[in-house]
Amino acid sequence: METFQFDASAEVFTIARHTRRKEPMIYRRFPNAGEAIRYAIEVLPANELEGTTIETQDTRLGVADIRGLYEREDYPLQRRRPRPAAKAAARGTSAAAPA
Repeated sequence: METFQFDASAEVFTIARHTRRKEPMIYRRFPNAGEAIRYAIEVLPANELEGTTIETQDTRLGVADIRGLYEREDYPLQRRRPRPAAKAAARGTSAAAPA
C-alpha cells in the first residue's frame, strides 16, 4: 500500500468472537483513518482485532493491513505505549510479575 490517506474518514467493523455479546458486529465511525487504526490496535482486545475490518475510500483493510499502517513511519498520530498485558501477550508469556 504505497500511498494511504490517513486523513480520510473511516468505518470500523468488528465481529466479536469468543464473547457472549448479543450484538454479533460492532460498528464505529471515525473522522479519519489514523484514529480508526489507533482504535483497532490500541483499544480492541486481541480476540476482537482478528475479526476487525476498516473501510475507507473504497479500500477494505484487514488485520495485517491495519497493523502495517500503524507501524509505518508516516503514521500521523502519536502511538501510545502498549499495555503490559499486550506486551506479554505478544511475547507469549504471562503479564504477572514473577514471585
